[in-house]
Amino acid sequence: MKRLGALIAVVGMTLLELMAVGGPARASTAGALTISVHRDGGDTWSASGAFSDSGSFVDDPSFFAGQSSTFHVVRTFTGAEGSFSARANVRITATGDPNVLAVTGWWAVLSGSRAYENLRGAGTIAEFFNTSTGVIQGTWQGQVLFY
Repeated sequence: MKRLGALIAVVGMTLLELMAVGGPARASTAGALTISVHRDGGDTWSASGAFSDSGSFVDDPSFFAGQSSTFHVVRTFTGAEGSFSARANVRITATGDPNVLAVTGWWAVLSGSRAYENLRGAGTIAEFFNTSTGVIQGTWQGQVLFY
């Protein structure tokens, strides 16, 4: 009888451990993320910090919002580990160089798939658009976590 009780206790503890490991993902600590973007027809990105991945991105049809001159876009980043979409709200302003425009604003994760299914986060955008070459490059920085 003692053996049966010990066996039940061991099986019970093992099941509890398996449930903890296989259960819903737990909240992670927020970590810094930097996404470098380069748009020259290839539209590529690479991330470092909270996670590392790289790939391509696409923007959905975007629009300006009235008098504020704010440009709204949803950008979808696709990499080897999955994809995630972020809403961006940016303003486009002149710089000291007549051929370069500053693209600044903020972003927030909307959704993700595969490795990014539980990704949440937000941050700032600092890109530069060279009107003479058509190249846009810059960074999206912020804090993200997987919950």
